[in-house]
Amino acid sequence: MIGPQPPEILVLRRQFADERVTDERSVAAVAARVREAYGPVDLVVKSAGVMLPNPIEDGRTDEWARMIDTNVTGALRVIRAFVPDLLAAADGGGRADLVNISSIGAHRIFPNYAVYGATKAALTFLSESLRSELGARDVRVTNIEPGLTESELAQHVDNSDLTAQLDGMVAATGAPASEEIADLIAYTTSRARHINLRQVVVLPTRQA
Repeated sequence: MIGPQPPEILVLRRQFADERVTDERSVAAVAARVREAYGPVDLVVKSAGVMLPNPIEDGRTDEWARMIDTNVTGALRVIRAFVPDLLAAADGGGRADLVNISSIGAHRIFPNYAVYGATKAALTFLSESLRSELGARDVRVTNIEPGLTESELAQHVDNSDLTAQLDGMVAATGAPASEEIADLIAYTTSRARHINLRQVVVLPTRQA
């Protein structure tokens, strides 16, 4: 949603504040409420994610499990909840889009981000695989891979050295605002029904 949001969207956002992609019942409840408020869904943007970097030798299994459950299994829960809507929209002759927010960490190596990168590589591969299943039925699957972006991801990091490293990178290269990524998604999904911009890498110019 670009620009000012109508009151009904703000109400839904407040209702969904406590829902989590890590809980299957939460995802199902959100899907039901969205359909009740707006009808069948024809655009799904899966952007929930956590980034918890630390050296692999630290053995932070708590962080590994959280990243896998949110970034990979969470994506699957959302996809399961909304794919029937997308297929129905495509069958009806309309545009139908599944957009996954991955990361350049899916294929660019950053020390201490091994597990995060692995979850994003899984999401990128999942997007490509789903395209082979859903594209033949006119559902477009787009994988967005941002670099540094203004978001809450850095707030999850509990390693002061890595936090300082991130801050330094942002200071050196700048970072697109989340609204700019949203604008890119709006452009991507507004193309003609028979065109799928399947993979978009978006970086600050100084990081590219």
